Amino acid sequence: MAAPGPLRLDAGPAPQVGGAPKRTIKNLRRARFDRTGKPPRTRSGSASSAASRRGLSFERRVADALTALAWQGHLSNLRLGPWISFEDANGPGRAQPDAVFSARLARGYAVVVAEIKLTETADAWSQLHGLYVPLCEWLFPDAWIVPVQISRGLLPEGSRAAPHTVVTCSELSQLAPDTVWFMPGV
Repeated sequence: MAAPGPLRLDAGPAPQVGGAPKRTIKNLRRARFDRTGKPPRTRSGSASSAASRRGLSFERRVADALTALAWQGHLSNLRLGPWISFEDANGPGRAQPDAVFSARLARGYAVVVAEIKLTETADAWSQLHGLYVPLCEWLFPDAWIVPVQISRGLLPEGSRAAPHTVVTCSELSQLAPDTVWFMPGV
């Protein structure tokens, strides 16, 4: 099966879901993965709340699960927490999606950009569409970009700002744009 053409969100505005991301891309001029992978400056201290610590623990377990899937050949080119430097109309900036990887999905080969959240959040959708998808479209110009949110908990159906699909961990091939990859046992 031939891979679909690149999925572009410029056919219309990105869906308005959640609050505004901290930064949205405007007139992207350049973007690149940082070679070092190191943040511009380290955070002092540790996660301040129990909820933050639980979220970081979940993120580490999902990273381990994604690494295992890569070793098993289910996905490739896995980048966990890659730093991306870019410049747009707002000036220079840096971004760090939780994961970027390639996978063969039901519709074809795709680059998946993922946010990992203990519980699905509307803000993560805004960050994916306003920041990470435009950066990945620049970095992978011929690829089908699939934004997903990996979570252990889901928002109640009525509270979702935009419709999206929910798939379980074993259904990797069913990922599609705006999918929640549900990992309850991780």
